[in-house]
Amino acid sequence: TALTDGEQIDYAFGIHVREYRGLPTVVHGGALFGFRANLIRFPEQRFSVIVLANLSGISPGSLSYRVAEVYLGELMEPEETPAPVAKEEPAFIELNEEQLAFVTGSYKHNESDAVATVFLRDGELRFDERGWLSFALRPLELHRYLGNDLPFKAEIFFGPGPGRSPGTLTLKVPVDRTFVYERIESTPPYLEDFNGNYYCDELDVTYEMAVENGSLYVHFRTAPEDPLEHRLDDEFFGDEFELAFVRDESGKVISFRVDAGRSKDLVFEKR
Repeated sequence: TALTDGEQIDYAFGIHVREYRGLPTVVHGGALFGFRANLIRFPEQRFSVIVLANLSGISPGSLSYRVAEVYLGELMEPEETPAPVAKEEPAFIELNEEQLAFVTGSYKHNESDAVATVFLRDGELRFDERGWLSFALRPLELHRYLGNDLPFKAEIFFGPGPGRSPGTLTLKVPVDRTFVYERIESTPPYLEDFNGNYYCDELDVTYEMAVENGSLYVHFRTAPEDPLEHRLDDEFFGDEFELAFVRDESGKVISFRVDAGRSKDLVFEKR
């Protein structure tokens, strides 16, 4: 498919138009909270494969191609076998928690309102930008890190700032894409302001916010065990969601909004 400027693309609105072993295909895959799905259509053969799975460790894409090969293998071109390439292991170094904490903080993308947070959890340094990427970091140097256990290479560089702390975060991912973030300073709020029960009329559910051992936790039936991480001002995030507390004119916390990726702005009123 050609864009108006002549650039050729094979993806739009969730649909990939490609070839697989010489046969044109239309492909769509999806995943959410432990569910996985993939659809492959071979339009010229009027043949489709749909794979649905309810385990996050299943790869429905590879399974659907294997099914297609059973039925259409005789029409496909021979499968190319790439020459084995020696894998070079990265030269990671060991840093103590004080050294890792040097780069922690919040960083705002220089072309959008997105905020990424680098934080320590159980001695592990992590990068998190809600709704996009969340992964552990392993140090190559004091200011250079690689994403850990990712299906692609993600490299992060921390640049100098006006003070002792880093001033920039540069994220490089495949296809030569680079994202630059500027460090932003935000003092964590007084956590006890958020203690209490919050009710969502839309869901008919109550969440409890509680400060334990100097960290803020959210308690409900399927709540994560880890504490919430502070991002910016009165904003926090957990493993699968982010929330922003709302104050009245006097500064009293009266509610919070939850964004869980595909559900946005769920309002919980403080009771």
